[in-house]
Amino acid sequence: QDDWLEFAKAARGLGIFYRNHATVEQAIGRYEEARTVLEDLLEKDPRNATYLSELAGVYRDEGLAMGSSGNQKEAREVIEQSLAILEQIAESGGSTFNYLADKAAALHNLGFAMNELGEQGQALEVWLQAYECFESILSKVPNAAFVWRPQRLPELVGLISSIYMSKG
Repeated sequence: QDDWLEFAKAARGLGIFYRNHATVEQAIGRYEEARTVLEDLLEKDPRNATYLSELAGVYRDEGLAMGSSGNQKEAREVIEQSLAILEQIAESGGSTFNYLADKAAALHNLGFAMNELGEQGQALEVWLQAYECFESILSKVPNAAFVWRPQRLPELVGLISSIYMSKG
């Protein structure tokens, strides 16, 4: 099972690489491979927090790829699946530092999809939730900026401000 988990992580990594350096279709293909392997592993061990966390990351990254190709509606749906898995982890007592970072990243990406869909009010709400997650991380581990790319916090504040400014 460890080999299959490593395969899923590698497929996800290739998805990220393809999203950044090739085509979205190639990236989504790798995410689908990773998702299939992780879902098979979860059939054998449905409460495994590592598998669930990795699957949530696959959905989050796949949603980001879909959003970058202009498919915001599908991106939103996939990122919401990521958040649902993260909540499943939290409900089972698996809420950790990584959980908060993963949730903040998923909310950040979901806000972009919502904003592009014209749902600025909802985007604002999820960006504020992402900000709260990040603040919670920093309150527990002050040197945690490495978890989230350092530019994300100012970017998030800028996005929240722009929505407030557009509302007058």
